[in-house]
Amino acid sequence: MMIFKKLQWGIEYALYRAVEIGMAILSAEQVFSLGHYLGLLMFHTYRSRRAIVIRNLRMAYGNEMSLEDIKSLAHDVFTRSGSNLLSSFRTASFSDEELAERMHYPQLEEFKRLFRDKKGVVLLVPHMGNWELLAQAIRYLEPGDQLATHYRKLNNPYLNTHVEAQRAAHGTQLFSKDDSPHAIISLLREGGAIGVLADQRAGHAGYWATYYGSFTTCSPLPEILSKRTGAEVALMYIQTTSPAHWMVTVETLRDTSTPACMKALERATRSSPSDVFWFQDRWELDRKNPFGINGKIHPKADLTEEEKHLRLLIWLPRADSPLPTLPEKPRTKLQLDVAVPEGSTPPAYPDYPWSNIWTFDPQMPPEHYERELTKIDEGATTPLCGVITTAPHPDISRVCKPIALKHILVR
Repeated sequence: MMIFKKLQWGIEYALYRAVEIGMAILSAEQVFSLGHYLGLLMFHTYRSRRAIVIRNLRMAYGNEMSLEDIKSLAHDVFTRSGSNLLSSFRTASFSDEELAERMHYPQLEEFKRLFRDKKGVVLLVPHMGNWELLAQAIRYLEPGDQLATHYRKLNNPYLNTHVEAQRAAHGTQLFSKDDSPHAIISLLREGGAIGVLADQRAGHAGYWATYYGSFTTCSPLPEILSKRTGAEVALMYIQTTSPAHWMVTVETLRDTSTPACMKALERATRSSPSDVFWFQDRWELDRKNPFGINGKIHPKADLTEEEKHLRLLIWLPRADSPLPTLPEKPRTKLQLDVAVPEGSTPPAYPDYPWSNIWTFDPQMPPEHYERELTKIDEGATTPLCGVITTAPHPDISRVCKPIALKHILVR
């Protein structure tokens, strides 16, 4: 089995190196343009990922943009992501002159000050733009300044070794999630800086705080490192200004709490939504507790800060199907829709009115379930985050994944 795994790793590495060498032959503009068409191809072929991007954008901008505008923005997210992805191959080999020509640092002096003060700095970085370029920021610093990045090792060890060597080529240090936190703390206490990509879902290890007006799990790492070492926290993000040209923004934060960090990340991503990596299911439901918050709420996070509803659909295949039991303390912003067979009266919760009641043909053929769920999903400004049933429903399960909906069985 290991022989086949090593063969797979070898093929992946060879393909990666072939692309890398090919991109080095082309100009930066040609690579950027080629990436645009790669993203366009992925937009039209990678259906389930396209649905995730659209759902995330609706969660973020559903109250501000029409559905058609959001779908148009999703198209731009794919093409821009393709451009930035391929550009990362090309920018890895930039000379100092090319880097100076294509990278703009309006707050370069503020960035340098963070190192001169020797307090240490945690760089709060979103998955945005050609973020691989940020590892080259050390080329703007003085000899002896220490810059590191915190990253997750790639599953392919051959690729991981190659990418690590690229990132470290100019002196950037690397700390994986498997490394001891003491090394990071030592770096900060010596006045160095570490970049932390902190905008993705953090799971059970994270704090609950609001992001784009909805509660979700958030990484506490920047706050923890700052408290442990006295380091400053600075927002640092990159956005595309024109083909193969980027701008880096640096902003020092006074409040280093996790909720404040998430507000800063939202501010950064709002500056150029098409540059943001919207491909992770950012507001994923907890299957064990879909109606509530299952985790630690940050002490500075006020439950009343949640501005947007969590919208769930309860699908009742028969009029006498039981309702799922709500927890004693459900989410304060919970919007429940119900779908029942035509001609039936839905049961009701005593203290929780339905937001919308949808009816469907109980004899509906299986191939129509997706169309029905899509109609319900797009029938309100807030997207559905999940479909709840109290009994197994294979047809619902089958169609939920391609349209980026969670099917959750609640007994």
